[in-house]
Amino acid sequence: MNKKTGILCKRIRTVLAEVYDGNKTLMSNATGNDRSTIAKYESGARTPTKRFMTSLSHATGISLDWLLGTGGDQIQYGNDAGSELARPVTTIPCERVPTTSTPGYNGLNRQTAPYHNERNKFWLKVQKDYAAQHVYAGDLILIREMFQSAAKDIDVDHLFIMKRNEKVVFEPVTEQDVKDGTVLFGKAIMCERDLEA
Repeated sequence: MNKKTGILCKRIRTVLAEVYDGNKTLMSNATGNDRSTIAKYESGARTPTKRFMTSLSHATGISLDWLLGTGGDQIQYGNDAGSELARPVTTIPCERVPTTSTPGYNGLNRQTAPYHNERNKFWLKVQKDYAAQHVYAGDLILIREMFQSAAKDIDVDHLFIMKRNEKVVFEPVTEQDVKDGTVLFGKAIMCERDLEA
């Protein structure tokens, strides 16, 4: 392994440990690369491609220059326009915008339009099909943080992220949810689906 490859592999190991808690599956989901390829990059068995390093930069908000070997050992986050539009993704419904320590955190791998870039929004990766609402496993839903809402503002059968009895779920709203004054709601703003080529 040459010196440049060694630096790239070390940067990948650092990001894997510090951002993804050593979980290659999370890194794989965030970058769109399979776990075996990431393992080869991490070990130095294969030289990481610039495309992979770019996808890692977009997923995490880490400076591409740092990932490619510039600067010291400490992770350096970028502040380019792409990073400013990136919102966190989680695979497990949560009440607030997820951070790296939130269960199901899946990186900063989803861009938003400038008008949806407020810091109280995040993406939720849907885990099961909701055919009646035309939302399917793998879709990404842009969610607003939880809020208390008057019953008149909530439509039955619409998908919301909800906090019921201390459990956060992503499900269609029921009549009981509307009547219950203790349920918190996080509005599903828009849905995106990645279409395979």
